[in-house]
Amino acid sequence: MSRQPRPALWGLAFTALYLATGARTVQWADASKLTLYALDGYAPSLNPGDHPGWTMLAWLWCRAFPDDPVIACHRFSALVGGLGVALLVALLRLWGKPPEAIRATAVLWGIAHGPWWSATVTETYTLAFALALGALLARGKNHPFVSGLLAGWAAAVHGLTLFLTLPALVSRDRWGAQAAGLVLGSSPVWLALRLPPRPDPLTGYLSSGLGALGWHVGSFLSPSGLAVGVLLLASLVAWNLGPLGLWAWWRTPPGGRRTLWTLVPLAFFLSVYAPFRLHVMAGFLILTLLLWRPPSLAKVGLAAHVGLQVALYLLTPRLLATAGWEHMAVRRLPFRNNARYFLNPIKRDDEGAITYALSVFSQAPPAAVIVADFNPGAVLKLVQQTKRLRPDVTVLPTVVDTCLPAPKPAACLAESIRRVLEEGRPVLLADTYEPYYHTRELEDMGFTLTPNGNGTSTVGGMWRADRDSNPEPSDP
Repeated sequence: MSRQPRPALWGLAFTALYLATGARTVQWADASKLTLYALDGYAPSLNPGDHPGWTMLAWLWCRAFPDDPVIACHRFSALVGGLGVALLVALLRLWGKPPEAIRATAVLWGIAHGPWWSATVTETYTLAFALALGALLARGKNHPFVSGLLAGWAAAVHGLTLFLTLPALVSRDRWGAQAAGLVLGSSPVWLALRLPPRPDPLTGYLSSGLGALGWHVGSFLSPSGLAVGVLLLASLVAWNLGPLGLWAWWRTPPGGRRTLWTLVPLAFFLSVYAPFRLHVMAGFLILTLLLWRPPSLAKVGLAAHVGLQVALYLLTPRLLATAGWEHMAVRRLPFRNNARYFLNPIKRDDEGAITYALSVFSQAPPAAVIVADFNPGAVLKLVQQTKRLRPDVTVLPTVVDTCLPAPKPAACLAESIRRVLEEGRPVLLADTYEPYYHTRELEDMGFTLTPNGNGTSTVGGMWRADRDSNPEPSDP
């Protein structure tokens, strides 16, 4: 008889994998934003994008390891990622699944692209997965208050965990204890109703109040993109599970029909959500599919699956680059190869963000103001704060994002630049990505854009904006 897999050993093994392949320096966008939140303790909040449940725990973690908060937050993702694998193994053991199915499910989940990617950088997903699995485990062991508590905190980390936890909670008795735990666990969210809103440490806006809910829905949900979203989501499921994993999952007898009431609305929600987060958010659907039908693979099949997946993660970005498709039709950033960044979960040697930030601060003239969008802006704010660089430089990290939905984005951006120039301070554009920065229109409005330092690429580097003439300001 095959021995039952031990949750602790599986958790340690994947923790070691995630730590070995994890990022060693700052990363783009959300990873930098979340680190700033952890340093500030930015909670509670009603904004789903603020992830207050994650922030509160990461704030405590950073206080325990204050030397390098960037590395500390990356390692926090790795550790809770390994914990999630251990809890998955424990849950499947509790459900009486055979050892072969437990091992295969743990491996398929642990090296699936989304979970692995999230475990190597500062992200909320590994903690959300671990708390949701912990809630299911506590429910199975008849600890209703603990189950509700973990489910509530998981929802405060990421709202999509409710698709995993609520169906399990409502199917049991002892509602009072579960409800009390759920209310207490979700306190990082609802406490924002009782406390004054706090300024976002990245943007400075008071965005943690009730109005953020409507903004989030309007900004990130697009029902008109359902057809494309379904195709993208299906592709991501195949990418995460791989050919052998898909084959093993498909030949597994289906689970109960009740799970379909979770799968269908979850898949629909993900299909209409902003596609630029789908490569990690698909993990919620992957986990639901694996819990519904835990697949089995023999040890030889598992070894082949691991080898094939790693080869796909390493080789696919190289093949795309060879074909000239490394940008993948998504937002371009200086020093970032999009194919490698999005498709390869191994982040150990990814130093594009720190290279960019150090280059910007080394080139910026005295008292410069850097006009940025969220992706590079979050990196610049984090590096400036953690490395105490260039206090004379002011980073405006989301000016471009604020102008994007304006009727005339270029005119809005031009007005922001003019205001700074009138103060007698030099203005630098963090990037010249045309769909965001509208450089051609800015030049038509009388601005001269010149490379600053070595910024000579039309999709990278840092550019200086000067007023060549003084035409009548356009309406923003």
